[in-house]
Amino acid sequence: MIEYYINVAYTENPVKLIRTTDSEKDLSPQTNALFFIMFACGIYRIFDKPLVSELLSRMAIILKHQGIVDNFFKDDSLFRIKAKGYKYTATMKDIEEHLGLEIADGPYDIIPRKDWLKNIKQHWRGACVAGALCNNPMLERTAIGRNVYKIGARPDVEVTTEYQNVIDLFAREALKCIPENKFEELQFRVAEVRQNLANYRKELATEPKHKFSYARIPQHVKAKICDACFGKMKNKEVMYIEPMFVSLCYLAWLWANGYIRVYQIDYEGRRSHTADVDPRMDFNYNDFDGLNSLELGINIYDTFHDFNLDKVCMLLKEK
Repeated sequence: MIEYYINVAYTENPVKLIRTTDSEKDLSPQTNALFFIMFACGIYRIFDKPLVSELLSRMAIILKHQGIVDNFFKDDSLFRIKAKGYKYTATMKDIEEHLGLEIADGPYDIIPRKDWLKNIKQHWRGACVAGALCNNPMLERTAIGRNVYKIGARPDVEVTTEYQNVIDLFAREALKCIPENKFEELQFRVAEVRQNLANYRKELATEPKHKFSYARIPQHVKAKICDACFGKMKNKEVMYIEPMFVSLCYLAWLWANGYIRVYQIDYEGRRSHTADVDPRMDFNYNDFDGLNSLELGINIYDTFHDFNLDKVCMLLKEK
């Protein structure tokens, strides 16, 4: 499951991208706007020149209705931002200041263009949903009733050969606005995370040693797991076909066979934990929504312990 966020740590001057209003610190409207655009473009990081070039190309597609290409060749601008009375015209200088921006933890920097174009409306919708939660300045709101709004214009998805030539020209010329030394400096800033991502991709390329099969779990083992999860109950066989019980068995199996990573979190003097599943495994976190002590959200570490799976998971240990 890819998690989205905004990480400015690898940019040249992260402090410059933070804006203080009413004694509160928040990311600048430019940063929030670029997060929206990258999300909609299926680009998770702008860590090198080819990624910036592809970002510009995809921007020319999704922001065609804003005349981004015409804006650039007319007055060097790209798009306009409106946020709580704040108006700003973004230029390539803003892209330059965001070199190194990261918006997700996926192993790859970008969704291939062919796949992105095939699902462009879904990516746009995802960006709109995320943007609505943080009042993103790139959202276009159209009133369709009292206190009811339609958020976001649909992007143009058709790219003719003629417009593709325009896109290529735009990307080439826009890239010239960023000095080459800025990309050289960027490589030093992201060298360590690049290596970590390479190791991550290498790990993903290996096949897991085991494969889960609920059908192979003996009945007596299912009975013990059911007792641990729900207490001793009559007619427990009814639970064996419940999707929730199958999911709990799968979680216990993953834990027993080393496909879980646990993270310790220390915050304001309190210690808690969370956990992730090996990304090679076919795992749906949404199956565990609300299955924890708070009955809210997803924390598979809490779920594992709240259902006493720690006491029975080794029954599912593979050889």
